[in-house]
Amino acid sequence: MKISAQLAWTDYLKAQRLHMRPGTLVGILRYVALGFFVLAVIAGGLSQGWLFFMPIIVLIAAIALYFYVFFPRRVRHLFEQHKELAAPTEYEITPEGLTSTSQYGSSNRPWGIFRKWKEDRNLLMLYITDIQFIMIPKRFCTPEQLAALHGYLDQNKVLEASKVKTGSWARTVIWIVLLFAIGIMLYLGFHNPTP
Repeated sequence: MKISAQLAWTDYLKAQRLHMRPGTLVGILRYVALGFFVLAVIAGGLSQGWLFFMPIIVLIAAIALYFYVFFPRRVRHLFEQHKELAAPTEYEITPEGLTSTSQYGSSNRPWGIFRKWKEDRNLLMLYITDIQFIMIPKRFCTPEQLAALHGYLDQNKVLEASKVKTGSWARTVIWIVLLFAIGIMLYLGFHNPTP
């Protein structure tokens, strides 16, 4: 079964965003941290006045600027440098593995080489390592091809990314420390208002 695809830089951007999407525990910690942060901002604003909001507004603007301007520009630049990504590619899905062929060469990867997979409504990403992946935009696939691909992944015990331990304990610890710091800010905002 063959899939012909030609990636656009926006596919690469979507893949990077999907790659950065956290696992379940870190995702929960992010939402809890965000909730505490909002409460701390409200508490601080009520007790400290409008000047309290200035650094927070600058922080939010910087984060938005990074994710919606600088990050996409950087991804587009990297995509343009990596000529192989933009070349028309033909993928062949077989019971033995995934073969890809383009003007720059070909590769034959057995299913056992893949560590995990991740997907959303736009992409299916097959990971060779925790950070190296092959992306297949779903717009180039029929439902039957996607079902066959999932079937081969299941048969070869390639797990969905959320079920694979990645050793991201350090990231989890950082989120817990951040959550604790926001909790302290919240406590100080409610219990030590300035006159």
